Order: sequence, then C-alpha cells, then structure tokens
Amino acid sequence: MGKQIKNKKFTIISVILLLVLVIVCYFIISNFKISKVLSAKYDTIKCITSDCDGIMATRKNKDKEMVFLLNSKGKVISKYEKKSDKYEPYALSKNYFISSSQNDDKSKTTYVVYNKKGKQIYKTEEKLEKINDDYILISSDNEKFSIINKDGKVVYSDIKEVNLYDNNKFISAKIDKDYIIFDEKLEKVLTNYTVDKEVKDKNDEVLYLIVKDAKSEEYSYFDIKSSKIIGESFSSYKESDNEDEFLITKKVNNSKVTYILYKNGKQKKSDNSKSQIEIVNDIKSILNKDYYLYTSTVSSESNKYVLVDNLKENSIGTFNVKTKKYTEIYKYSKTENIYSTVNKIESKNKEYYQISCSLNICDTPVSVVYNLTDNKEILKNNDSDKIVKNYAQYENNYKVIKYAKTGENEDYKGKYVLYDNNNKEVSKLDNEIVVIDSKMIIGNDISDSKVALYNSKTKKMLTETKGEIINLNNENLYKYTNDNNEEFIVDNTGKEIANKSSNDVLVYSDDSILSGDKSIEVYNLNTNKKINYSLTKNEEITDVTSSVIKPYKGLIYVNNSKNKYFKIIKTNGKEKKIKKLPTFTWHKLTSKKFIVSIEFKCVVWYTKNIERMCLNDWVRRKC
Repeated sequence: MGKQIKNKKFTIISVILLLVLVIVCYFIISNFKISKVLSAKYDTIKCITSDCDGIMATRKNKDKEMVFLLNSKGKVISKYEKKSDKYEPYALSKNYFISSSQNDDKSKTTYVVYNKKGKQIYKTEEKLEKINDDYILISSDNEKFSIINKDGKVVYSDIKEVNLYDNNKFISAKIDKDYIIFDEKLEKVLTNYTVDKEVKDKNDEVLYLIVKDAKSEEYSYFDIKSSKIIGESFSSYKESDNEDEFLITKKVNNSKVTYILYKNGKQKKSDNSKSQIEIVNDIKSILNKDYYLYTSTVSSESNKYVLVDNLKENSIGTFNVKTKKYTEIYKYSKTENIYSTVNKIESKNKEYYQISCSLNICDTPVSVVYNLTDNKEILKNNDSDKIVKNYAQYENNYKVIKYAKTGENEDYKGKYVLYDNNNKEVSKLDNEIVVIDSKMIIGNDISDSKVALYNSKTKKMLTETKGEIINLNNENLYKYTNDNNEEFIVDNTGKEIANKSSNDVLVYSDDSILSGDKSIEVYNLNTNKKINYSLTKNEEITDVTSSVIKPYKGLIYVNNSKNKYFKIIKTNGKEKKIKKLPTFTWHKLTSKKFIVSIEFKCVVWYTKNIERMCLNDWVRRKC
C-alpha cells in the first residue's frame, strides 16, 4: 500500500516536472530566432543582421573560399565563391541578399543586390533596405524613394514619402499626389490613407493600426489580419487607462460623443460621456443674450470657466459657469462682428489657450496666453512689431516664445526667444530652445530634432546649433557638441553623464551609455551609477566586425581576439572572463532579455545573470 502511494506521488511529480519543462521549452522557443547550433564544418561564423536572423559562414575548400548565407533556422539560403572582401552582406532574404562597400577614403558607399547564387542583379550608390523577401526600398539623398523587386526591376519610383509598419507587412507611401497603403505583396490596400499610429501590446507586438483619411482627416481602426477598416471613423483619439485602447470622439447627430475603442476594433460609448453639444447647450442655457460662447473652450462637464465675448461691454473674457461671474481679458475697439482667434496650447494638467485680436477688431494686435483652469493671464503682448505665434513655459517660469514671420520687427521675425523668470530676454535664435533642467508645463512637444540647449541653473547656453534630444530608458536626455567637436550627454537636470573627445567613442543602448578610449566608462540609467575599466594589451570594445559592442544592463563587454577571450565587467567591478573564443560578434535579441554571440562556430547566449548557455535542437543547456 505504501509503495503504491509513493509510486502515485512520483507519477504526479513527474507529470508536473514534465509540464514545467514543456513550458520552459516553449518560453525559449518563443524568445529566440536562432534555433540551431551550426556545424563545425565552417571556418568562420558571424551574424549579418542586428537581431541575428541572418548568418554568414565561410569554409575554405582547396584554393577556393566558399560563403554560405543561412537563415535563423540554419538553412542555407545562398552559396557562392568569395572573390573579394570588398562587399559585406548586411541584409538577407530567401530570394536575395544585399551588400555594401566603401571606397578607400570612405567618401562613397556602393550597394549591391545579389540573387541566391551570388549573381549581381542591381547596383547603386543609393541606400538599399530590405522590405521583405520580394521587395527592396531605395533611398536617395533628395528624400525620394523607389521600390524594386527581387529581380532588380523598378516597381515604383519617385515616391516622396514612405514608412514601414507591422514588421514591414504594410507600406505607407505618397506616389504623385496619392497616399497609398500597400500590403507585403505590394497590393493596394487603402488609397488616400496614411498610418497615424502603430498600436502595440506590452510585448511590442503590433495589434492594429490607426489610419487617417487624407481628405476628410477622419481616423479609422485598421485590422492587420484582414487588411480592412473595421467600424465607423472618428474625429480624434487619445490614450485611455489601457495602453492598447483609446478614447475616441465621434460625431453623432452633429454632436461630439466619446467612445472607447477596444483592441478588437469594437467601439462602445463611454458610460460617463456627455456629448459636447449637450454640454454646450447646458452652458448656453445659463448664458443670456449678452454673451457669445467660444464652444472650442468647452471640453468636458467639469469645465468651471469658458471663454465668451461680452457683447454688452464690447470685450472678451471668462465666464464662471457656477458663480455666473464674468472676468474681462481685453476690450475690442470695434462694435460689430467682434471676435478673437482662440487656439488651445498643449498641456497635460490644465487648459491653456492663446487668444489673439487682429487690427481689424483691436486698435493694436493683442496676443494673450491664458490659464483657463485657474482663470489667470500668463502673458499679454500688445506689440504689433512682435506677434506671438507659439508659447512654452517651464516649471521655473522660464519661457520660450516663437514670434510670427508676419511681425514688423525684422530682428524677431520667425525667431525663438528665451525669457528668464523675470521676463528678461536671455537669447534669440533661429533654433527651438529647450530649458533642460526644468519640465515644460505649457507648450507643444518639441518637433525639431536640432535644438538649442539652455541650463537655467548655470545660466549658460550649452549649444545654439548642435543640440538634440535622445530618448533612453523612457527618459529624455540631451546630446550636444561644443566648438571643439567634443560630444556631451546630460540628463534633464543638466548633469553631465557622458562625454567624448575626438578620439573617443560614445555609444548607447536602451538603458546604458558607453564612452571612453583606453579607459572605458559605462553609465547605467537604471541605477544612475558608473563602472570603469581600463583596457589592457590587445583588448578592444569592438567585435570581429569592428563594431563597438554597445552596453547592456550597464555592463562593459571587452573582446580580445588575439588571446581568444572576452570579458564581462559587472556592475560591482568584478570581471567574468570567457576563454577560447575564435570568432566573436555580439547581438542583443529583440526580446531585450538575452545576448547572443557566435563562438566555437555555434550560437551561444547569455541570460541577464551572465549565465552562459547554448541553444541546441530547441533545448537550453550549459555550454
């Protein structure tokens, strides 16, 4: 009886362990593109793509050196005799591969498309990008594009705009005057539509696309499985509490109503939603005939203040919906057809509006930035020489104003002007100005990639022309170059976290920044800590392709191809040395959980705990 119970327990435990093993194996399979350890028959092996879904292997046979291009499953896609080191493959499909080469002084790059047998089918000095197994994108310097097929024949030319979505399964392009969305076979799916947003889940997988009608400017849900628009169109959308769902606004009986757009394309009216027309009518019922309501300032039922024209007093101001009190902003000089131009300014927490009055209505042009939430004037400009176009304000009360090109003052036309917390002019530039040590509380997102950077703590302009915003670890950092061509990266407080002289390197990944030359430094954005390492003889921070090994999880990776080892420098400064390394190339998988290298002529990967594992026939094992 006891033995039966023991056997039963053993069976149950065995079943549980088997299930766990199946789950683990499934997890491994789902997170890797590489599924086969390559044979030792090859002399060299390296990844040719960033996610290692293409591998190049070589083997010498008598006086010939053969090149084998393999996919992630280890299948040979192309086999040809290597005649030169000039061209290096960088993209692989089942029908072709693309190589590039630079001339001796690196002033010119040539791109070549080969078929599976290694025969040249297309050659150009314009950049080539793999779209899918059948099509290739050509990018020219004048921002025009073309698409060729796998045989090198031009399918579309003179494309002015092109974007790829859902892992290149959909192509959005402007050809002549038409906006077209193609599928991966280059069949037209939608005409006169553009892709406005690619909606993804937590695993970075595309769920659906939000497309925009180029004529009506209405939005729609586009189902990627059926390649069709599902449901009714909507006039606007914004994020909801769920990342993959949106709050959309639709016109129902000439009124704006809020709906929830679900990830399956279904739309449901928000339970708490009251149409804009209903809200407007409620407010109008409170107002008498002496007031004209600016309906654009009515956004929700919670509105305390709205903008109105006071027809009796010949002015514009705010109206308190609860107390029915009117507050004047400015008066009109005319008595008939009085109105102001009202535009909303982006802000996360409060309602800000730019209110303008032209010479036709007012004696002098008036431009006011108004906080409607708190019923407070932020800025008032009566200078006809300088007409305000855009306004931004930071937490420390620094302001950036862009003046319109229509102003009469030539010195301020189209210029960005920075004012300090005492409204004193600090700088006037052609470039958009960013105050890096303070959060923007009023203003639109910075659209220009080249910005001027100002540090209000040190009261210094870091750069006027060579600044840019980079987003790492879901945080805005700022990179700039000084007059000596030295590069710097600072955080949003203005603190310098990395720098580069002319001979150094400066590279970064999602969460780390690497800089230095012989003395290497990595800054971890998760921990805000640095680790340092001084390279010894023959040590490099480049792999066999001469590419700098980018940091991962705040670690430093050091390669020594001559002495056949590489090191992993951990965050505590300790070293993990891995010996006997004939060939080495380094890749971070798209899952962002593992690192892959090519060593011992096979594929090896490392867990986040730097545990060295081999991938063999779908089974994870220690090397």
